Amino acid sequence: MCGIAGLMLSSGALKKKQLSNMAVSLNHRGPDESDILIQGAVGMAHTRLSIMDVEGGHQPFQDESKQILIANGEIYNSPELRKQFPDYPFKTGSDCEVLLPLYQKYGLNFTKHLRGMYAIALFDPKTERLVISRDSFGIKPLYYHQAASSFVFGSEPRAIIASGEAKPSVNKNALVELLQTQFICGQKTLFDGIYRVLPGETLVVEKGRLVQQFVTPLEMRHSEEIPSSADALSLFGDVMKESVIFHQRSDVEYGLFLSGGVDSAILLKLMEANMSSRLKTYTVGFQEGTVHDERSHAAMLAKEMGADHQEIIFTEKDFWRLLPKAVEVADDPVIDYAMLPTLKMAEEASKDLKVVLCGEGGDELFAGYGRYRRALRPKWLGGRKIRSKGVFDKSDVLTLPLRDWRKHINEQEKSIAKHNIDSLQRIQWLDMQDWLAHGLLTKLDRCLMAFGLEGRTPFLDKNVFDFAFHLPKSFKISKKIGKILPKTWLDKNFPQSQPFTKKRGFTVPVADWILARKGEVAHFLRSQKGIAEITNEKNLSLLLESMDKKNMSMIWFLLFYGLWHERHVIGNQDTLFDFK
Repeated sequence: MCGIAGLMLSSGALKKKQLSNMAVSLNHRGPDESDILIQGAVGMAHTRLSIMDVEGGHQPFQDESKQILIANGEIYNSPELRKQFPDYPFKTGSDCEVLLPLYQKYGLNFTKHLRGMYAIALFDPKTERLVISRDSFGIKPLYYHQAASSFVFGSEPRAIIASGEAKPSVNKNALVELLQTQFICGQKTLFDGIYRVLPGETLVVEKGRLVQQFVTPLEMRHSEEIPSSADALSLFGDVMKESVIFHQRSDVEYGLFLSGGVDSAILLKLMEANMSSRLKTYTVGFQEGTVHDERSHAAMLAKEMGADHQEIIFTEKDFWRLLPKAVEVADDPVIDYAMLPTLKMAEEASKDLKVVLCGEGGDELFAGYGRYRRALRPKWLGGRKIRSKGVFDKSDVLTLPLRDWRKHINEQEKSIAKHNIDSLQRIQWLDMQDWLAHGLLTKLDRCLMAFGLEGRTPFLDKNVFDFAFHLPKSFKISKKIGKILPKTWLDKNFPQSQPFTKKRGFTVPVADWILARKGEVAHFLRSQKGIAEITNEKNLSLLLESMDKKNMSMIWFLLFYGLWHERHVIGNQDTLFDFK
């Protein structure tokens, strides 16, 4: 896991200082070492978190043909791919070096052969083109900016801004989406002119100009029949076991974030069978009794499997201590209060190891969310589309135009409807393209990389997707139950996990903590420039005067955005707020 950044100029001289600034901005992603390489009009910067070939896997890579490569992520099938190139003079044991001969053999189609999570930048001196690419699920982030005489890219928007080629101004269309849904869809970010490389997308740049971009999507087919439930259970066990084994490939120690839910319990069961030492597991919970806490259940599961378990308590003091950190790391913001407990877990786990496995993706692939079942019901039974309501729909606090906030989602729904897939698959695909890639995975990446910790997601594997997405609906949901097949497998193989117990979700008592300091919060929101630019002063005052749990979503969203604007647009590290 690393940070990557670079520039390609169309004219002028490349300044090493620009690359140095970009590398410094990504030091948290690669605390072990960093390096810069300039070749003509192309410059690349890399900050390294050493996981594979700890001593020898330095980047940027440069081969005998002068190809340059930098990569962030893990290529899990690297050992198998290397066998295709018995005569290639590999210089390291890094999993990423195999990308160089792979590109020489397959050209722009080289990513089709990869199994892993990655953001890649490769310069081909023969064609004088720069190729950047992102994995099919969007596990690893990658952003770009087309300037007048340069193309700039980086693992985070902050690296592009650090280059001096882009300014931190707010994209108001993206802001509307953020405040209505808690994340931003598609290519755009909250910064004008800075865009995401989409999941599975490859960009080609020549002479500092973006000349080609295309997406190699995961294959979508209609649901396929499986002879029996026993066959489905066997296939599920096989595909998940293989994925976990691949995700356990590492030259350093790794652990598991154990929530007590279905997905992490499956990982716990499968990981423990492949461990040579005790598995380290981590669970976060709350001392306050006002929210659901799964610490005791997670501890019981860890004990059953002989894991070395650590409980992490998240308190009101932690909330205020880590809120500035959450805002700082979220330059591509996700307004999710679960960021803060995740930050504390990452902070604690990073003291012991460099890699953790996580359960992200299980709900999307196996239809675990209640909103999927609701979306499939007719309107007269309470059915409605996912993300059909926005946080500020019934409020007149914002001066931003809210009418078209769902435009991107509507367009995605129309595009997906053209595919020969069933109604549940359409909902799953919509969620995977935006919420998973630009919400959940962005949150996970920023929280873990803030402390130099790599997160691996075995559910988000091409083979797992190919099996799970194409399952018949009956193996995913019933009227009141989601994720039927994983739960059934777990009930058979690890019954102590109680997989059919009703899921209560992960909730942070953020409302209680904000109300305890509502005077300070109100003062900040009335004083902050970014909030003043997008709100009606009178209606904002009325909202703040009536601050309670009923309107807390709006308060929380405005607080996070106000802090984000103060830090990332104005550049004020103090943020006008005492977080002690």
